[in-house]
Amino acid sequence: MKIVAGQLEIPQNGQRRSVLGLKGWQLDGLALLFFVALTIFMTWPVTPNLDHSLEQWGDALLQTWTLDWDAHALVTDPLHFADANAFYPYHNSLAFTETLVGQAVLVAPVIWLTNNPVLAYNLLLLASFILCGWGTYLLAKDLTNSRVAALGAGIIFGFFPHRFGQLSHLHLLAAQWMPFALLFLRRFILAPSPGANPVQTFDESVPETLPGFEKESLEAKKSANDRTFSLKSLRSGWLNVTLFGLFFGLELLSSTYLGLFLVATVGLYLLYVVVRWGWRNRNFRQDKTRSWQSRIDFNKIARLCVVMMVMGLVVLPFYYPYLAVQQDLGFQRSASEVQSFSAQPFYYLDVPKENKLNQLLYRPLLTQNLWQSSSGGERGLYLGLVAMLLGLLGAILALRRARQNRDGLFFVILAVVAISFTFGPAWQTGRFGEIPLPYALLYNYVPGFAAIRVPVRFIYVVALAVAVLAAYGIAWLQQRFRLTSFAKTGVLAVALVVLLSGEYWSDVNLQSSNVLVQPKPAVESWLDAHPEPALRVPLSGSDNSNLFIQYWTRGSWRPIMNGFSGFMPPAYDALKLAVAREGFSPRLLELLQGLEVRYLVIDSEDPGVKPQWGKFQADLAKSKVEVVQQFGSTYIYDLKADPWLAQLKSLGITPDSAVYFVEYPRSGSALLELAATMLDRTGVTPAKEQFGNISVGFRSLPALPAGRPADFLIIQAGEDPTLYGFRASDKIFGNDFLVVYKKDTALLARYDATRQDDFGLINRTEPLLVKPSGSGNSLDFKSGAGAPGALGPADRYLLLAIGSLEAQGIQIQVGGSDDNTRHLQLQPGLSIVQVPLGGGINISSMSGKGFSLAWVEEWQGSLPKDDGPILRPDVALVSTQTGFDQSKQTAQATVKVVAPARQDGYTATMDIYNTPWGSHPSGHYGYWSVPVAGGNGITLDWQLQLTRKEMATRQNGGSVPNYPPDPKDLDITKYGNLGDFRANLNLFSGGQLDGQIRLFDFTVYTQGDKNRVENRRAGAFKGYNTALTFIVLPGKV
Repeated sequence: MKIVAGQLEIPQNGQRRSVLGLKGWQLDGLALLFFVALTIFMTWPVTPNLDHSLEQWGDALLQTWTLDWDAHALVTDPLHFADANAFYPYHNSLAFTETLVGQAVLVAPVIWLTNNPVLAYNLLLLASFILCGWGTYLLAKDLTNSRVAALGAGIIFGFFPHRFGQLSHLHLLAAQWMPFALLFLRRFILAPSPGANPVQTFDESVPETLPGFEKESLEAKKSANDRTFSLKSLRSGWLNVTLFGLFFGLELLSSTYLGLFLVATVGLYLLYVVVRWGWRNRNFRQDKTRSWQSRIDFNKIARLCVVMMVMGLVVLPFYYPYLAVQQDLGFQRSASEVQSFSAQPFYYLDVPKENKLNQLLYRPLLTQNLWQSSSGGERGLYLGLVAMLLGLLGAILALRRARQNRDGLFFVILAVVAISFTFGPAWQTGRFGEIPLPYALLYNYVPGFAAIRVPVRFIYVVALAVAVLAAYGIAWLQQRFRLTSFAKTGVLAVALVVLLSGEYWSDVNLQSSNVLVQPKPAVESWLDAHPEPALRVPLSGSDNSNLFIQYWTRGSWRPIMNGFSGFMPPAYDALKLAVAREGFSPRLLELLQGLEVRYLVIDSEDPGVKPQWGKFQADLAKSKVEVVQQFGSTYIYDLKADPWLAQLKSLGITPDSAVYFVEYPRSGSALLELAATMLDRTGVTPAKEQFGNISVGFRSLPALPAGRPADFLIIQAGEDPTLYGFRASDKIFGNDFLVVYKKDTALLARYDATRQDDFGLINRTEPLLVKPSGSGNSLDFKSGAGAPGALGPADRYLLLAIGSLEAQGIQIQVGGSDDNTRHLQLQPGLSIVQVPLGGGINISSMSGKGFSLAWVEEWQGSLPKDDGPILRPDVALVSTQTGFDQSKQTAQATVKVVAPARQDGYTATMDIYNTPWGSHPSGHYGYWSVPVAGGNGITLDWQLQLTRKEMATRQNGGSVPNYPPDPKDLDITKYGNLGDFRANLNLFSGGQLDGQIRLFDFTVYTQGDKNRVENRRAGAFKGYNTALTFIVLPGKV
């Protein structure tokens, strides 16, 4: 046995012999048939149920619908393929999850011919096992020249246990193109370049052999390269790199997860090739026979660049929707969320629950008593005892012969790097904090990785590297024990198949039903015949109801507001909550009509609807919404869609108009997001011209550029516009849902200090520079026009909103002149002060107390009659200061609140929830409430031990109890005890939420049994300290 060009070659009687007289390609074909047979056996009973059964109704049904939509959209409207019919009115809703385009193109003919996407899904499932095994077989055969070793590698990568826990995740099963891409990239790198020096390759080292075998000479290598240079090699110069680009592109289009993982793998391989080349040529200056240019194969570099460029041009249009969704809706993962889906060391000994050997042996004897194991899902990273031992043997051999076996060393490096990536961006050490890990480089600097939620899925790259290393180990054993005869090779092959397949054999549980291939329910057929936007009630979240509603739109592809996906827009849950709280009130009906939703479909017998069905009927009858069709307990109402949102452009709103959106939690947080989305969809107000205090998706709308006033204000009905530079007389449109105001031409500029990190320049004709002149107790305003000390134009003045947490006197000096100096008394709260426009305005506290500027407005006109500061009766001021004691695992929040007097006072609550991301439900961590009197400022100090949920609260220095101490929320063994959390200050009055202010974020994680308090740690603390902000209280317009 010898290593030739980095491969193991097994000689037999001095000659390479074929098996049974078959040629190499015929043997490879038999290997393919073997993997077909093994796949049918290992995935049974998928094969006899191909056309009507799925592994589960959840993600498997979602991806079945995705394949079906792809097959439809790619031939009807490929330029807008991501504008799926679910989650109306959002754009690019297909990109809320995996688009599966690379898989859909392979089975689209099946869907077109059979009208059966379930069959297409299951064919792809089987193909993924077959091709993962066969592709790894071909790669390992190229590396070892041992078909038996290659067969073992194929079984390992094709059937390792984690895959059987992911049968509902087609995008994770589709790892088959990874070994093919590496196979042809390696062949391209190693093949001689046509027209190049015969020995000019990326690796010119003289290969050495295993002890006891002959050493290949440089002359022999030259001769071999000479013989291979021909027209065939010319074709292969492009063939290999083209096939690499094809399989690379297919992986990128089949799975964003595995595609991005392959990007990292290929990048590492190319870096490895370059580093090895550089190391071998480090002394090129002393070699006078060849220049450094002659050592670089520019032909190969050019070919690789061309193919990568072409592949990018093909792939990038299909990735654009992902980028658009990240930018427009803020769909990306926080570092702490990513960390919560990263591996722990014991995951590599955690056997998925589906594994039969685990059920019979491992679980009873080993894992169950050591950690919460056998849970399936993401954490089962066990690769199998046989595979790990063989992989370890291969790694040792590769390290011992690193100079000779260049490929083996790479796969050792790949395994180590990929394992480190599964641990996520940081290692949680407990009291010593976080240690950054290599994955942080991908998360922070490689586009796309910020949207990856589960780094543990790098196990697919680990498995591929271990499979290849195992092949090296098997080949060495074959040579070491002289298992080279036909009989001995057969025994070894059978032993590998039995041992590996036996350890990997797993349960495959199907939802065996004909429900997906039966005729559509009557209600769905009626809606198909009336394909206008519809809303289905109940509005479900992450259960299966939405999935079937979504699936049955196939064929007509009528728009629906419902949907199920990897990300769920917050507005969807907001609408669900609003319907539950207020039924179909006039304002909700106005919203649905403005969204051009035509039909409201209600299942009156649904358990979530039945208690409210009477109210729903009364609400709809009161608004004269009539039933147009009934199917059993399902009623279809005609909302008579009124496109009033699209018609707002008739009010003078243009695509260049700056529109400011304002929404308060008491009126249904996130509902205005739907209006903003519809305005963008209809072209009335594009997303880039939307500003305000709301979020669209998970992206907060930005503040207006400094000094630029909003052209229009859109605010919920019943709210006061004067806090945003508008007056009641500016109203140009209103209904039960929202009101639109148009900017008075007298408002020249506006600067919102509450939305800016720093004071800055107001962009207007005469720039006004706003800079703090002290540490919170003095502010300077200097105009860029006019001489210092000079008053501004007589027909202009400023309105200043100044907040103070306590009563104090202030001095305002205009123009630097004592003649223009005023002394004013501020009351606790937010006061409006008017001053003439001056070349310099100085505001300072007469007692040295702190105050804050909320906004500055410049108005055209004469200075109104000045009656002194005007205290806003509808604003509560809040100041927050937070901190975290790592050693005590305790978060601290000090909150100062000033609110107008109210007979029944207020309630201040620290409310903590799991940060909701995607379709994964939010869990309640706990809440702690205390009464707060209005009229005078109070100070609250919360001390919360995060891992035990122990709270101590003080008000104005004295200890106070929290209420209500709900045992359900404080039970540390319940759901909301791990993950990412957000703490908010909620202010209530009269049982109604007035406003909410973010206090801090944190993560609770565990190492071991999550129900054992001592195993938990808190980290990733981020406080949101606010010098002064305000909450708008309910008032009359």
